[in-house]
Amino acid sequence: AVDRVLLVGPSFSKVCEPSSGRTVFKDRKELEQYLVEERPEGYLVLVKGSRIMELEKISPLLND
Repeated sequence: AVDRVLLVGPSFSKVCEPSSGRTVFKDRKELEQYLVEERPEGYLVLVKGSRIMELEKISPLLND
């Protein structure tokens, strides 16, 4: 089961509305701010994105 879906990017921001279990961020920096504030724990995280998004930079925020 999927508990949360975090979508990042200008395209998602234009076409997706936030709903329960789904949160949309306009860019990586906005996602980073969310991860710093929320500190989600106990989740298996799948990160998928194009190289231009540089999502590997969020890795330190996902590690214990």
